[in-house]
Order: sequence, then C-alpha cells, then structure tokens
Amino acid sequence: MTEKWTNGSNGDGPIPSVSVIIPVHNGGRPFIRCLEALLRSTKKPAEIIVAANGCRDRSVEIARLCGARVFETDHAIGPAAARNAAARQARGDLLFFIDADVAIHPHALDRALACFKANPDIAACFGSYDDTPLEKNFCSQYKNLFHHFMHQQARSQATTFWAGCGAIRRDVFEKMNGFDETYRQPAIEDIELGYRLTTRGYLIRLEKNLLATHLKRWTLGSVLKTDIFRRALPWARLIMRSRSLPDDLNTKKRYQLSTLLVGLLVSLLTLALITDSFLGPALVVATVLLGLNMDWYRFAQQRKGWRWTIIAIAWHWIYYLYSGAVFAYVVLEHLTNAQTGKDG
Repeated sequence: MTEKWTNGSNGDGPIPSVSVIIPVHNGGRPFIRCLEALLRSTKKPAEIIVAANGCRDRSVEIARLCGARVFETDHAIGPAAARNAAARQARGDLLFFIDADVAIHPHALDRALACFKANPDIAACFGSYDDTPLEKNFCSQYKNLFHHFMHQQARSQATTFWAGCGAIRRDVFEKMNGFDETYRQPAIEDIELGYRLTTRGYLIRLEKNLLATHLKRWTLGSVLKTDIFRRALPWARLIMRSRSLPDDLNTKKRYQLSTLLVGLLVSLLTLALITDSFLGPALVVATVLLGLNMDWYRFAQQRKGWRWTIIAIAWHWIYYLYSGAVFAYVVLEHLTNAQTGKDG
C-alpha cells in the first residue's frame, strides 16, 4: 500500500482548533454536496482532511479543489482505518468526523463547539440526521426518519458515538487508539468506540440540535445487507463481548421486549394456520406491540401520513424479526464458542 499527503489551496495555516475528517470511497455526487455544505458552514474549520479510501473516481481531485488536505491509499482500507490515518495528521484540538454522504447544517460546527463549551467535562458529542432526507423512495425515507426519531428521543447523556456527524477531543481519541480497524467495512466502529469511551469513564453527549442531511439512497437490498451484516451481527457480538446492553437508542428495554413479541407473534400466527384459537392471543400481542412503539408510529404519521405509516409499521416489525433472529444466532454462537473454549 502506498500513502501520500497533499495540501489544498489553503496551505498549512495556523494550528487549528477543529479538524474536520471525511473518509470517502468513490463518493460521487453526494461527496460533492458534502463538501459544498461544509464550505457553507458559519464556522469555518481550520482544516479539512479527506481520507481517500481507495478512490477510483474524481473524489481526490474535488477534495483538493475545495482546499482539503488529502490522504490517499491505493486500495480500500475501510473507514475506520481511513479516519485513524487522517486523525494522526490532524492538528486540531477537536476531531469532527463527517461521512461522505452527509451534508451538515450551516450551524453544525458552531453547535458542536458550543456543546463542548457548555459541557467541559465531555469527551465527545454527536448529532443526528434531520427529517428531510434527499432521496424520496420509501427505504431512504424510512431509514433516515427512523434514525432521526431514535436520536431525537434518546437521552442526552449517550452511551455510544456516531461518526456520521460527531466530534471528539483529539487527546482522548489518541488515548483510545482511535477506531477499531478490524472493521474493514462501514459497520459499528463508531458504536464500538463509544462503548470503550463509556467503559473508561468518559462522557459523551448527544446534541439534538446538531443536524445533518443524509444524502444516501437506500434500496431494499442495501437495507437488509447493512442492517443484518454490518449492524445487527457485529453489534450483537459486541454486546456479548462487552456484556453490556444499554437502555438507550435501538437497545431500549421496550425495543428488546418488542423484538421478543414479534417472534411470539410470528409463532402464534403460524399456529393459527392450524387452529384459529391462536388468533386472539396474536391480536393481543400485536396490540401490545403497537402500544410499545406508538411514539415512533405517531411521529411517522405526522411526517408522512397514515398510508406510509402502515407500510412503515409492517417493515418495523420485519426489522424486529430479523434483528432478533441475528441476536439469537449470536447468543448460540457465543455459547458454542464458550463450550469449545473459543472467544465469544
């Protein structure tokens, strides 16, 4: 692998207070919009570092034209390693990570800095997607709105981290040795970093007015691939290793219960094919499921209407079903490894 650094038109400049780091792999039009949004920021970053992760398109050229320092690798090394490589060369006291398919709001950097000023004891903060995603198809709208809802109703004192739009003190990041580079694909490397931070006693804040627009187009295939293989599977393994299941975001206790209830509902409906005596219990379980998740469904209805929300409810329950199946698989995997003396 060959690596090289180049400077954009801004030159070296003074020692910055904020270093913006963007990993990119063939970013295309979303990456251009990401940079355009960053350049419209009301708080100008002292430096922009683009980690070109095996790019074969014009991402490197575009980044340089925008004045970014560019770190290149001749093949894809994954976003975790790319961010770490860029962070090692950063000069700011804060590292502000942005995904290449995310357009931060104009006041995002100001709000991140204000968050650190108001909370001097925190090590990191992160925001959320807004509720106006660029892509209009169902999968894109659903994934974005669900993320927005989860972050907006979560506790401000977080137990995880999000690298799509999040900042961390550089000295803390260095002490933690950055992101875990064993994640070679976009996965839960930011969640894993958050777990390590909280385990070490560092505080993380979810800043709900720190917003960004998601530019990614989701399809049914990409949703299933990402949710199962890059989220649920590694996250479940992380939970088993850390023996920690925080009562926050996607892992709130009522969402854990909902996952169990969806499995029970499927079992009851299957038995109802044999005898309709199971229809009553199935209806009760479905009603409880609706009640446990009504705040999300109400939010969806207010944004998108009832027709869209009915489809969203069905997909949400399917999401619970495959997430629960993955977690059950990982538990079985962990128990099997424990019996054979392997690491879980």
